[in-house]
Amino acid sequence: MAADGSPGVDLAGMVAETRGEPPGTPVPTSTTVSSPRSESPPTRPDPSGPEAVPESGSGAVGNAGARRFLCGVVEGFYGRPWIMEQRKELFRRLQKWGLNTYLYAPKDDYKHRMFWREMYSVEEAEQLMTLIAAAQEYEIEFIYAISPGLDITFSNPKEVSTLKRKLDQVSQFGCKCFALLFDDIDHNMCAADKEVFSSFAHAQVSITNEIYQYLGEPETFLFCPTGKLLSQILNRRKGISLLGGRGKQSST
Repeated sequence: MAADGSPGVDLAGMVAETRGEPPGTPVPTSTTVSSPRSESPPTRPDPSGPEAVPESGSGAVGNAGARRFLCGVVEGFYGRPWIMEQRKELFRRLQKWGLNTYLYAPKDDYKHRMFWREMYSVEEAEQLMTLIAAAQEYEIEFIYAISPGLDITFSNPKEVSTLKRKLDQVSQFGCKCFALLFDDIDHNMCAADKEVFSSFAHAQVSITNEIYQYLGEPETFLFCPTGKLLSQILNRRKGISLLGGRGKQSST
């Protein structure tokens, strides 16, 4: 489904499309076992019906009207992002395997993470609109994720407005599902945020709730808080283990 209208902002600094290796090709298998006590073979569901279960895969298609279970692929790795054609091929395979979700979060898409404040150019917007439409064609739920945690000031209203404006642009591309990610960042708050929020978790929850409400409380809205792993790695040489939000001396 194409978005209504084109994006109103055309900025330079486009992320160059790079080539990567296509996703692997696992070979799904299925086995049908007949019950010895059954007088007749079990009736197979109509493959065109709303309660159909795929031949292979997760069987993610649920009852009509029920909130379906999200299962699929997260493109959230470091390194060269997949190109558009690889993603479209992925959608085809996801549908074949009975999966239903794709989360767009390539760490090295600069406008997803490092330069999250920058709006997408016209060319980039066209690519994303085409990708979202392709996901819808294969009945795959497209979730756009953004990772502003590297340098956002949570207590600055201008920063929050910038984040809203960026997600507004993506919603114009036809995207209805979003994710706000704060993984793989330092846990320390800046001085301005420390004056407003009691903890890093408080800051993240505050902005996440505001964005969720601003977007109209979409049915699919994911949130990833900051984990402890990166902090433990960064502080291991200092002999500090961060547990329960408090630092204490560690013997490691």
